[in-house]
Amino acid sequence: FQIQIGMRPVVVLSGSETVRQALIKQGEDFAGRPDLYSFKFINDGKSLAFSTDKAGVWRARRKLAMSALRSFATLEGSTPEYSCALEEHVCKEGEYLVKQLTSVMDVSGSFDPFRHIVVSVANVICGMCFGRRYSHDDQELLGFVNLSDEF
Repeated sequence: FQIQIGMRPVVVLSGSETVRQALIKQGEDFAGRPDLYSFKFINDGKSLAFSTDKAGVWRARRKLAMSALRSFATLEGSTPEYSCALEEHVCKEGEYLVKQLTSVMDVSGSFDPFRHIVVSVANVICGMCFGRRYSHDDQELLGFVNLSDEF
């Protein structure tokens, strides 16, 4: 179906077969991104997810990201219990997230898990990119999460 975002018509694909057709069988036709005004606010329109792919920039960044993920998926974990470094990052952060959610639940009785989950996902990415995780109370990371949520 088609929707209007600002002045731009946007086609929305639904269903696994339709998406597979578009992204795999007709990948070149669907590779670009629209030049939306709001994308300029995210890394000046030059991010992996929010760029217009002028001169294949989006494609090159995607290839770089896929290569990095593949490296972490083949790199051995620090102990034999993990099949790879990516699994280790995800499992350790998952364990921390469960402890964090349990702790907040014990204190509050109920809460919105959104921020905790987003911070955990960000920590997996930070672990791979920067070699470290951040506290769920880290103000810089929380500021980024809040700005992302506001956007």
